[in-house]
Order: sequence, then C-alpha cells, then structure tokens
Amino acid sequence: MKTVGFILKRDVAKAHEIAQTLTNVLVSHGVKVLLGDDAQPLERAQTVDRDDLAKSVECLIVVGGDGTFLAAAKQTFGLPTKLIGVNMGHLGFLTEVDLNNAENLTERLLEGGYTCAERPFFTLSLERDGKTITEPFLNDAVLQRDAHEKVIEYSVDVGSQYMMSGKADGLIVATPTGSTAYNLSTGGPIVYPTIDGLILSPISPHKLSFRPVVIPPRDVVIGLKSPHAHLSIDGRPMGKLLMGEKLVVHKSEHTAKLLHDPRHNFFDLLRFKLGWDLPPGMQ
Repeated sequence: MKTVGFILKRDVAKAHEIAQTLTNVLVSHGVKVLLGDDAQPLERAQTVDRDDLAKSVECLIVVGGDGTFLAAAKQTFGLPTKLIGVNMGHLGFLTEVDLNNAENLTERLLEGGYTCAERPFFTLSLERDGKTITEPFLNDAVLQRDAHEKVIEYSVDVGSQYMMSGKADGLIVATPTGSTAYNLSTGGPIVYPTIDGLILSPISPHKLSFRPVVIPPRDVVIGLKSPHAHLSIDGRPMGKLLMGEKLVVHKSEHTAKLLHDPRHNFFDLLRFKLGWDLPPGMQ
C-alpha cells in the first residue's frame, strides 16, 4: 500500500494526535499520506482538496466514531478505496480498531495483515420538481416525525408486492451492516452483516402487530400519506418530505470495502461491544 489518507473526527485533539503518530510510522516506511484541506494539518502529510481525497488514496483511515466512518464511506461510493476505522465513539461497530490498539494498525497495514470485506451500499431515490434525488447509504435510511408532530402514515411495497399501510413515529430501512445501529435500539434484530437482505423496523407503530421484518434485497417503495415527515440517511438529516412523495430504496452495484482483521469475527465483535459473556462487574 503506497498511499493512505486520513479522515478525522472534527475538533478532537486526541484524533489528531493518533493520526500524527500513525502518519509518522507510515511516512517512515515510504507511504504517502494525504489529508483533506478542511482538516487540521498533519506534519509530514500532504493536503488535497477534500473532495479528491478518497479517489487519491488506496485506503482511508478514519479516526472517530461510526458517524465519522459513515461520512467517509459515502466519499468512497463507486471507488475501490478501502476503509478502516479507529474507534473514538461509544460502541463503534464499524470502526475496526480499538483506541488502545491504534498503533498496531500501521504494522498490520504494512504487512498486509487485513482482509477486505465488501458490504453493499443501498440507494434512496426521491422524485421532486421533475428531478431525481439519489443518495447512497451503508447503515440505514430513516423516515420519522419530530417530537411536536403527529404520527406519520405511510405505505410500503416490496418489489411488486404490496406489504402494508400504517401509522407510526417512523420507519427504519436498515441494511445488515446497519442492523446494530438505530434498528437495534428500537428492538429490531441483529442480522449477520453478509446476509443479502434489508430490515424494515417501525418506530413506535400504531399497531403493535407491525414488528420488524427481514426482507430480500428488492426495491422498497415507501409512500408518504401524511403532511409531516423528515428523512435522514446514515445519520445525515436530508430535510422534510411532502405528502404524496415516494421513496425508493434500491440495492446498489457498489460496495464499501472494509479492512478487517481475520483473527476476529462478527460474534467476537458482538460479545465485546454488547458485553456478552463478560464476568460480573465487567459488563
């Protein structure tokens, strides 16, 4: 690996400190290190336009939480650029490297000690004013109300089949990669990340019989039947939706390339992050 870029959690001194330590090691081994021109500079690293960073490197090292990682992943959409994260958040299901082991990252990266796990991107499309707005996501797309608004009403079609109409505080369309995010906190299932599918999880549904459903990765069409709803994609607020608008979720041909330590697996991650099997007093 000859070119590596950094994306850092903004205004966090520790993130900059870790990135500087890793940069020194990488440069000393002949690796070119790049950084977006919107970030605090790193010594021995070159700066490029932030919009060109992902396409200019073989790998992006993300120092931050899952939110920072998801923002970085969007930049790699349609590119062969690989991603690996140093976790500075709370749970950090996407950030591979624990903060205390950050210095081991460069050693394994230089030795080729990581494998590449591909996770599918999905896209959400919306027709508005004669234009199609399309956004990629890796974790989830969420339709929901604000606290002061009434419940929203929507319909759902999966492929060519009508699924249901209902009222709720919202609806989460989660990928297997994102099953441990908002989906999990609302009572949705944990899904093994390589399973080919989607999860539809209602948020406080009007009918308690509407429970989270795992479906094949077919196009999902969500029709809004109420005047108030808001959309977010991978945690990014996308604004208000209008009554009658339809959202189309589609599995993309593009994937996110996540570097993974083959010595660990998804169940190791669940045990560690969720406190499974830990002795009393350590959970």
